[in-house]
Amino acid sequence: MKILNISTYDYGGAGSAVLRINEVLINLNHTSKVVVFNKKSEDQNVIQLTDGNFILFFKKICRKVYHEFQKSLVFKFVEKYNFFNYSEESRYVNPKLFLNKLDYIPEVIIIHYTSHFINFKTIYELQQLTKARIIFNMLDTAFLTGGCHYSWNCLGYHNKCSDCSALLIKKDLSIKNHSFKTQYLNKMQSVQLVASSSWAINQAKMSSLFKDFEKSLIYYPIDENIFKPNKFDTTTTKKHILFGTQDFRVLGKGIEYFEKALEELAIILQKNQTNSIEIRIVGGGKSKLKIPSNFKANYLGKVPIVKLINEYSKADVFVCSSIEDNGPMMINEALMCGSPVVCFDVGIGPDLVNNSTGYLAQNFSYEDLAKGIYKVLFESDIEKLKNQSRNLAINKYATRIVANSWERLVNNI
Repeated sequence: MKILNISTYDYGGAGSAVLRINEVLINLNHTSKVVVFNKKSEDQNVIQLTDGNFILFFKKICRKVYHEFQKSLVFKFVEKYNFFNYSEESRYVNPKLFLNKLDYIPEVIIIHYTSHFINFKTIYELQQLTKARIIFNMLDTAFLTGGCHYSWNCLGYHNKCSDCSALLIKKDLSIKNHSFKTQYLNKMQSVQLVASSSWAINQAKMSSLFKDFEKSLIYYPIDENIFKPNKFDTTTTKKHILFGTQDFRVLGKGIEYFEKALEELAIILQKNQTNSIEIRIVGGGKSKLKIPSNFKANYLGKVPIVKLINEYSKADVFVCSSIEDNGPMMINEALMCGSPVVCFDVGIGPDLVNNSTGYLAQNFSYEDLAKGIYKVLFESDIEKLKNQSRNLAINKYATRIVANSWERLVNNI
């Protein structure tokens, strides 16, 4: 099968997921390339659309400046909603530019994270030119809405995204974007949607845009031969809490809930117990967390995959405080490395995390998050949890299992 993947980026959480999926497809002997707006990887199967095209490159720069202008002066929005798609109609890219980058005509086109890149008109015209099947890979919920990447408690996307909760002015913009998507999605033939969590599938089932299309649940592929437990000195009395996210400033990552959970944990624990805990933090950019002084905190910054695997392996628990998220993929990675997980009941959490692999906390309850951390660290057989976490990951989303799912999807079996 000849496949074209389209993504805005080949880096970050979404970009990494796209590259892993593309690798799975290539290993299944499909011809598969990824065309992106911004490329940072050295992957030879990734093509940057703007390379060699001065007009597109200039448009890329202008679009970034224009979006910042819109965000600051025109589209005043409630920050938590991440209302990025200011004008769906303006994100048109001539579909022939994609085909000019390939030496084949795709039979399947997989649309990944495409904010600030293409719109549904581009996708429709690509299908008209190629007669390819279209698969929307839902890395967040932007496909479903009139502009938001996550809807939070807004149910507007169940209908037409009218009276947008995210926008403080120009509140009709969301319905215009939603109507534009509807217009071109309804013209497409052979459309399917895939998501990496049951939570995302349920969001799609409730959306007016995608409720009538076929949907498949396929977990993120995590290579079990790379992400595997490494052995460390087990004589240490320190208990390691691992926490990580790409950017602490993103509200959906629920950083304040992790900070409050640590405060709650410090109250629960005796002083000699807090001294036995080390909190190890990866990612986060330049921001720092508010961590109680009686906990030792170690900021590791952005780490390479090899070191990240060591951190997962060393951790007694990986804590994810995301409150609005399709994943995150770090939960999948942590479990594959044998690290128990404590997280909220959102995104991938309900699919993978339970009393056998960690603790699933009540949404928005930092007290329950703290309870889960305490339970894993002080009331559980951690080695047993580690083994069960690894076994669940192997059985749910080892490379072979995910590959079989993608093979059936692209071949429409």
